[in-house]
Amino acid sequence: MRPTTSLVVGLLLLLPAAFSADLTQYLAPGEAITDQSTFIVGGVPYTLVYIGGEPTFLIDGSHSIITDHALIGRVVNKHFTDLYYPTDAEIAALRADFGAYHDSRNNGDDYPNTKVQLPGMKERMGMEEEVCRYSMFLNVFPCTNSSNCHYTALFMCEEYGDALGCSKLSDIQPDIESFSFASNRLTECEKRAEELFDNMNGSNIRESLVELKAMIPGMLEDEAALESTRFRLPRGEDRCRDCIGLCPRILIDEEHLEGAEVKIDALLRKTEMLGDYSALGTLIGERSDARVRMAEDNAARAYYRSSYDPQKAASQRAVSDARALLAVVANNSVKADADRIDALIAKVDADLLAGQFADINASMDELRARTARMGAAVPGQWEIYNSTEQARGEAAVSIFILETSNLNEEQAATAAALSARKKNLDRGFVAGLAPERYTEMRDGYLEITRAAEPIVRGVSSGSVYMSPFMAAARNTNEGVLDVAAAVQPMSREDKEHLSEFTPLMLSTLSFFSLGSLLALGFLFFFARVASRRKSRGAMFVGFVFLGMGLLAVGAVSAGAYFTLKGASSDADFSEYRASLAKSGNVAIIVEGQGVSPGALAHMKSCAQKMADKLSPRQVTIYEKVNGDCITMQGGTLEGCYNAVEEPMITLKYSAIPTRPEFSVVFVDNAIFTGDEQYFQGCEVATMLSVPVEAGAAQAQAGPGNEWVME
Repeated sequence: MRPTTSLVVGLLLLLPAAFSADLTQYLAPGEAITDQSTFIVGGVPYTLVYIGGEPTFLIDGSHSIITDHALIGRVVNKHFTDLYYPTDAEIAALRADFGAYHDSRNNGDDYPNTKVQLPGMKERMGMEEEVCRYSMFLNVFPCTNSSNCHYTALFMCEEYGDALGCSKLSDIQPDIESFSFASNRLTECEKRAEELFDNMNGSNIRESLVELKAMIPGMLEDEAALESTRFRLPRGEDRCRDCIGLCPRILIDEEHLEGAEVKIDALLRKTEMLGDYSALGTLIGERSDARVRMAEDNAARAYYRSSYDPQKAASQRAVSDARALLAVVANNSVKADADRIDALIAKVDADLLAGQFADINASMDELRARTARMGAAVPGQWEIYNSTEQARGEAAVSIFILETSNLNEEQAATAAALSARKKNLDRGFVAGLAPERYTEMRDGYLEITRAAEPIVRGVSSGSVYMSPFMAAARNTNEGVLDVAAAVQPMSREDKEHLSEFTPLMLSTLSFFSLGSLLALGFLFFFARVASRRKSRGAMFVGFVFLGMGLLAVGAVSAGAYFTLKGASSDADFSEYRASLAKSGNVAIIVEGQGVSPGALAHMKSCAQKMADKLSPRQVTIYEKVNGDCITMQGGTLEGCYNAVEEPMITLKYSAIPTRPEFSVVFVDNAIFTGDEQYFQGCEVATMLSVPVEAGAAQAQAGPGNEWVME
């Protein structure tokens, strides 16, 4: 192989791989180069690149995309002509079909080996179409239009007379015209086909084939007109009652045209890329131009997105925070910025998609400025709202502590007045207030908390002072419960009965025990002192002390009763919260029997809010109906009250809200009773937010809060 040839072949082998790498920037997402054709035209190597099956780029030997449409047309036309132009054999075969069809017009199918030469004929012909033309005198009087066909009809009637049965020319002129026009057109088509074959080349092959194919339907129609002329002589299976019998029967072999049409279709598929090379060059050039513009747009788009995408994400986060704020705080400036930022993001997205980059820098500058301004304003607005929420919660806790504590008459009146003030503020605490209004409400809640603080402190101090006695009473009750449970397992209802009986039993026992000791002391005094003096005064003093002692013992026993009673069933809220802190699980029971659907929905919602505040404990929520608990699976937990674990929270409906009840010894339970509005607000959920002591949550299995209610 010569060195020059080797170099060219090597270059052709290397070009496709190089172009595949260079052209990736011109591909849309999901697209790929589907084919590459490398060739040489005029000593220059070219590569035609296909994307999606369409020729899209023409690359020269220096790896440059050719943008000259005229040059593209000339190069690809030469390339496609070399690839797809039919062979001489293919064209000759197609031409032979048309020639065979022409020959079949006068091959004398019904008269084999018979030739006729009528007067005026240059040569002997087969007995078919040409003989019929001479028999009709068309060689002397051509019939090409209605005017000259009139003379043909006139001469035939004069020549043949009554044999034609033409009493008037209109009897045969239409038949003459039908035959003559069809014969003439068929001859013209054959001449045109010969011209097309003679002049066929790479630039007109497509048009020539298309024209040949378009001739065939008309030729077949003219063939049918010749074969069915009234001037024929019927033979064999041919049946014709009005035939004149002037001409031999005409049989033209249309299968030659059918074969030609099949060949034309095949060549049209093969020469699909040939045709008007100028139009093809323009088409490929326009595809290249569009791809180059797309690549330029993609580069510009990537440039802008490198700074826009992070800013867009930051702006969207800022808008999300702003929208959350605007749901509770009215601020026209923040709203205007949020709306404008959304509009700017939509505009920049649309501009990037459309490749319109002129306004992007200005939009980006405004986007940054508005995001910064809004981002600086939102935290302060949140601080105002959150501080109001916090002040409201602190006021609610203070009022709740007062409402769940034993107060004297003056303290109770103060607590009632503060509660009324808080309810009045709560009615105005709605979403969408102006920051100034939230500030006013925050100051009002803080004032309520400050006014309640002395009483709350006093209540807390009293609890601290009494805590040793309450602790001793609680230990006593727990000891009795442990002894009773050791003797016989007890249900929760049995424990409640025991809690009612134990204080009376223990206080009575303490009274008789202390009274007996006092009586023994009195007898000892009487025997040792009064017996020596034998005076009434001494005996009187002894009885006085005995009576006072019995009163003191009674008072102590009564105090023990009330202390034990309180420790067994009447705990305060602080004690219940302390019990919650030691537990890793809580059961919430919603008593839904006889409750309206709306109120029940609010009770369930409040139960879920409580469960959220009690996290991370394992919280199980039940719906109690007819004494049983309905589970999430639709099953029934019978004896709901005795079956669930402690500590418990029970929600009960009442048209009139009542004071919550707490117990922590025999039954660890909190009972909240209220109407639909009470549970809709569900302020008590906030009161239950107490941390879990170390080790309490880990002792419980389960992922977290759970509804077991259908």
